[in-house]
Amino acid sequence: MLWVLVWVCVVVVSKNIVDELGGEKIDIVRWNESSQILIQNALKPAEVVEISLCFELGRATVVVNEDQLSLAIGKRGQNVRLAARLTGWDVDILTPVEFTKGLDIMATTLTSIDTIEEDKVDRLAALGIISVFDVEEDGVDYLQTSLEITPELAKEISEVAAAKAKIVGEQQLIEKEAAAKRKAQGGDVNADMSVPSEQQAAAVLGLIGGAPVAKSAPTPAAGGADASGSIVDMLTNRVSVAEPAQDQETKENEVAVEADVQSEAQAVTEEEVTSEVTQESVPSEQTPADTDQEDESQQTQ
Repeated sequence: MLWVLVWVCVVVVSKNIVDELGGEKIDIVRWNESSQILIQNALKPAEVVEISLCFELGRATVVVNEDQLSLAIGKRGQNVRLAARLTGWDVDILTPVEFTKGLDIMATTLTSIDTIEEDKVDRLAALGIISVFDVEEDGVDYLQTSLEITPELAKEISEVAAAKAKIVGEQQLIEKEAAAKRKAQGGDVNADMSVPSEQQAAAVLGLIGGAPVAKSAPTPAAGGADASGSIVDMLTNRVSVAEPAQDQETKENEVAVEADVQSEAQAVTEEEVTSEVTQESVPSEQTPADTDQEDESQQTQ
């Protein structure tokens, strides 16, 4: 009964608020003392895979699947901003691939230092430090305290992480500009044909009557299923090889029919000639009645 009363109160109050706001939609988020659960509730209806909190930076890294990414971020980042204001955390949304990639780069960078083992990297990850950018931002003092290491080693870790962060940042910028350039070029018409997926799509379009695809000569397979060629080769070979094969078969059928017709005509001609020769060579036979009539006629004369 209590839950029913609470639900009725929420519906009535929210309806009044919506009316006062001129029809503006509102979201009701259930409060929880746990920051992770609160952030998860704030990002609903998006489904959250994992949340990593870094108390030193006041940042929450939220991991969602690829199909939930746009839903979690919202239009122009509106959902993330509202969740950050509601929870008091700086919220970052990452996919599992991006999250794992950041951890791998950080682990590889830090373990390149002789005195740093995997357990140190695991401790940083447990503290919500998941990338070389976080290591650089945390600073020497925090690294020295959290990892219980000397100031010299903490300084070395910070410097190595800063150098790697600069390289990774430049790579991310280049990838972002390349993605924006491909998007601005107009999709399928101006697609980059060096990408295998673009080649496959173009080949399919060529088969179903879309954009024409340049046909290339088929190459012999090196052996095995893996050497049978890509989907592009299979599709283009299907277009360029199937038609000549069909023409050759049609020609062979036509030649066979003509040969049969000529054989039949020759057989009919031979039968007619044989019949004429037989009729000329066989004398006409006379019956006994005809012979008697001839004798009587001669005697009368």
